[in-house]
Amino acid sequence: MNETNKLQRRFDETFKREAVALLLQSGKSAKQLAAELGVSHWNLRDWKERYGPPPPPSTPRCPEWLHPAPLATRTETRTALFEWIEVFYNRQRLHSSLGYQSPVDFETQLN
Repeated sequence: MNETNKLQRRFDETFKREAVALLLQSGKSAKQLAAELGVSHWNLRDWKERYGPPPPPSTPRCPEWLHPAPLATRTETRTALFEWIEVFYNRQRLHSSLGYQSPVDFETQLN
């Protein structure tokens, strides 16, 4: 057994899950918490990916999900793209000028 194997520490799954929960609840940065726990921030990042909550679903990046069949003309394509951007995407995306809220959420908050 060489020296690097002697220095490697093993952490059980319970410790990893508790570290991730602490990371999510404490508001501390991964580097700061990792230093406090005596682990690498890279380990903590990997544990968060494995044991943390799943990432939010991503917004479709193109209107293929609206129009599974290819569009025949440029006009149809332009119209479909405009509708997707103006009707769906711009209403869902977070706008920095609205305090990182969607326009729908911002309007609901005002009323």
